[in-house]
Amino acid sequence: MSMTYTIDIYKSRLSPARKLSEYALYVSFFPKILAGPIERALNFLPQITQQREIKKEDIRTGLHQIFMGFFKKIVIADGVAQSVNYAFAGSYRLSWTGAVVGTFLFAIQIYCDFSGYSDIAIGSARLLGFKLMQNFNYPYFSLNPSQFWGRWHISLSSWFRDYVFFPLGGPYGKTLRWLRNIMVTFFVTGLWHGAGWTYIIWGLYHGSLLSIHRLKESLRKTRKKPKNPFKRAIFTFGFFILTCIGWIIFRSNTLNQSLLFIKTILTDFGNFKMNIILPAETALLGLALFLAIEFFTYNNRGQRLDQLLPSTIWTAIYAGIIFLITMSLSNVPTGFIYLTF
Repeated sequence: MSMTYTIDIYKSRLSPARKLSEYALYVSFFPKILAGPIERALNFLPQITQQREIKKEDIRTGLHQIFMGFFKKIVIADGVAQSVNYAFAGSYRLSWTGAVVGTFLFAIQIYCDFSGYSDIAIGSARLLGFKLMQNFNYPYFSLNPSQFWGRWHISLSSWFRDYVFFPLGGPYGKTLRWLRNIMVTFFVTGLWHGAGWTYIIWGLYHGSLLSIHRLKESLRKTRKKPKNPFKRAIFTFGFFILTCIGWIIFRSNTLNQSLLFIKTILTDFGNFKMNIILPAETALLGLALFLAIEFFTYNNRGQRLDQLLPSTIWTAIYAGIIFLITMSLSNVPTGFIYLTF
């Protein structure tokens, strides 16, 4: 955030804060200081200087985001954490089913963990009259890597786009040049998560996916998104599998473990023995409810349940979520994943 502030002033995109207290609040604003969203000074500083009016809709939206954030974190992310840890312990050979289920659960865990934190942070800020940028926008419904990185950890991916990718030259110039720009940007993205080979290879893996996609798009005369629902479902599921392969690399303790994990999935089909710990019933119920809510709200452009459903139905759903949160308080609490990066 401090780099953004300095660079934007240097590039004449932003005027310096008039008071030290304004800059200090921008940097240390408590909802976002631990794990984001990585807010831009260009968006946040004007909100400090302007008079804020907290309306009923701000309170309603803020409380809803906090509520859903706790649901994602406590019920789902913490609920499946033990199963994920068991799958990636590396102390035994997984079956095909164990490897597939472990991978899927980690994909859900990291999404619910971090988007849950973001929801809590954005909702808390909203209650105080501040509007932080959206950080997740249904990333697992993406059709391709370009869409995914426009929907996953938006504040970070857009930061690398604007402050690394475009200064390198962006998507312009000769093909080899913009391919280099993509790979350098994703190398830095991987390194940002940790100075380990698994993070670096994960970054280069996604850089390669995006490079292939951009090459394919550049060779096409027309760019049309599949309108057929069946085709869209196939594209979405296919890219979700590619994303999960990346998550295997990201979560593994070593590169060798990630290769063994992927090898098991590719070569051990038919071994349906479940040899990992399954999540608790509350986590499984919460996961089913969460997936239903995600699908329903995605198809209704992200509107809240209370905006879409009759009061009796959304009240029952929220009551069920409160029940699941209460029952899941006994889960072994795990720290937010992104606090380690």
